[in-house]
Amino acid sequence: MSELTAVLEGGTRDIIGRMTVEEILGNREKFSQEVQGQVSDYIENMGFQIISFTLQEIKDSNGYIESLGKPQIATVRQEAQIAEANANREVRIKKASAEQEATKAELERETEIADAQKEKSLKMADYQKQQEVAKADAKKAAMLAQKGKDIAEQEQNIAIQAKEADLKRKQYEAESNTKADADLYVAKQSAEAEKARQIAQAEAQAEQIKLQAEGGSRADSAGRVGPSREHGEAG
Repeated sequence: MSELTAVLEGGTRDIIGRMTVEEILGNREKFSQEVQGQVSDYIENMGFQIISFTLQEIKDSNGYIESLGKPQIATVRQEAQIAEANANREVRIKKASAEQEATKAELERETEIADAQKEKSLKMADYQKQQEVAKADAKKAAMLAQKGKDIAEQEQNIAIQAKEADLKRKQYEAESNTKADADLYVAKQSAEAEKARQIAQAEAQAEQIKLQAEGGSRADSAGRVGPSREHGEAG
């Protein structure tokens, strides 16, 4: 066995002398094949056969092999640090993007709430305006109705006065000695009654026209404010 070991060690040293450390470390399969090719004839002459030859460990007393691995280790560490930095950067970017989207969504929600509140305020203002116009119309209608009632009462009083004048005329005719005096008195009473009726009717008509003009002005103003807003909402 010692002779077999010596042959293997000799062949190994011979191949080590031919290959650089970098080649041995970089291609262990080639090294094993070279060793087997170097010693196979000797082994077979000794009655043995190499089934497999594996290089398990390579080391030196000067630290050369360790030094060769340091750049690779440094490169691997650097690549790992770069990969970690890129991963952290991606995380920060995704987090910032998510926060930005959340902020955007919050702003949109607040805008929608503000628009809804504004729409509600406009509708409430329009409703109140319509109520005010309806109250004004009702008040105007009540005033016109009262005015019509007053005119009717005045016309009724004029009719009563006319009847009284006619009665006085008949009494005066019965008591008067001359028909001319009676006619003159009756004409005077009739003229005064007609004048009073026309004055009362003219005053009532003037007041009615004034109320209608005021009511039309209010309705006109409400029409300009209310419908324009309604059209704006419909559009």
